[in-house]
Amino acid sequence: LVLRTLGEKSGFRTDLPRGQGMGVAIVEDHSSICAACATVRVSRAGELKVEKVVIVIDSGHVINPQNAAEQLEGGVCWELSHAWMGGLELRDGRFVNTNFDSYPLLRMPQMPEVEVHFALSGGSKWGGIGEPAGPPTPRAGWPPPPPRLRSGLSRGRSENDSERSIRIRRADGGSP
Repeated sequence: LVLRTLGEKSGFRTDLPRGQGMGVAIVEDHSSICAACATVRVSRAGELKVEKVVIVIDSGHVINPQNAAEQLEGGVCWELSHAWMGGLELRDGRFVNTNFDSYPLLRMPQMPEVEVHFALSGGSKWGGIGEPAGPPTPRAGWPPPPPRLRSGLSRGRSENDSERSIRIRRADGGSP
């Protein structure tokens, strides 16, 4: 149900031009099944831009769809922030970024378009909403990893802060 709905809503296809792609990932988490489809573009210079993320979730039931959609959108932001900019930084055995003022998170202009859909199975199932969007999001937005990719940005934003993009490079320093 979730993957079928994701395919319909995202328009998933594999016949995209060079430098464009769509990735899909799915997870079962907090008694919910959540899938993500990310539409991405990689420039000749190796800049990855996640243009859109479509999320479909089966949590059984939803009481407040607007609030649920906002939680799922927040999960996308949180996980893309981890994947692109972050994690905890240790220096001399101590955490440097101990609060959100020193932990890099995506800003609104850097966010891709996020679309949320519910594919609810109903019944006795009551699953979680906020966390399930997190795990599939970065994996759906990354190309398959044969050459391992890592961030080419050092804790910052792209040169044009209004762009939702990040420079990437292979672990050996070359372009993807």
